[in-house]
Amino acid sequence: MADNTPKVFLDTNILIDYLLFRGDEALAAEYLFDSSLNGMIDIHIAAHSLTNIYYILRKEYSVAERNQIILNLCALCEVQPVSGGNIEKAITAGLATDVEDALQIQCAVDSNCEFFVTRDSELFAECPVRTVLPHELIRELSL
Repeated sequence: MADNTPKVFLDTNILIDYLLFRGDEALAAEYLFDSSLNGMIDIHIAAHSLTNIYYILRKEYSVAERNQIILNLCALCEVQPVSGGNIEKAITAGLATDVEDALQIQCAVDSNCEFFVTRDSELFAECPVRTVLPHELIRELSL
């Protein structure tokens, strides 16, 4: 039997919104995580997002808290590995001028995700995966 659960890739900015409770998008990201726990979507993230998050959260959370956050994200999400091969593909595809953005896109492609959730409007035009804002995805999938 085929699994029809939508595969959703979360950009690092969405994860940071959620973890730092930034604005309405944080509430939307929380809703996406709840939807994942309820089996309505599968959330995918890039491995390098975890190291970026760990560093960014250093002012807000202790080492122990950051470690637990990373472990929780690993438990809640499918983590797409970063390899030399997908770094090369990300750079040569020319889908973003920023290597980190290009690698996010490549990880979403490698994960066969149907949606790329981000607030980075520059990625909307170049990303081969359908790019949406968190609240747009919630509305579209009737989560």
